[in-house]
Amino acid sequence: MLMLQSILGSFALPTWLILIAYFAWFSLSAKDYASMTPRDAGTLWKIHKRSAECRSNRWHAIRRKENIVGFECECGYRHLEKRPITAKTPRSTRERCRELTGGFYHTY
Repeated sequence: MLMLQSILGSFALPTWLILIAYFAWFSLSAKDYASMTPRDAGTLWKIHKRSAECRSNRWHAIRRKENIVGFECECGYRHLEKRPITAKTPRSTRERCRELTGGFYHTY
């Protein structure tokens, strides 16, 4: 019986370490699609066009569940906006302004 406990005890620590390492890897590497506005997608396409010296004239939105998550250029380049699943959803500028000003927000 004592021998069995020592064998199981020697496997317990490595098993926990492997489990913790796997959980850390999964939470940091698992990604989800992040939505973007058509303006953001157009800006990223223009950046691609300049940096890659692309001669294409159009881009097509890539959609997931009715949200734009990226774009595809006519040259074949694809950009998908992804973020880790542990990341918070970005707040809009209005929400940040309301938080900073205590709910008092004007647009001129």
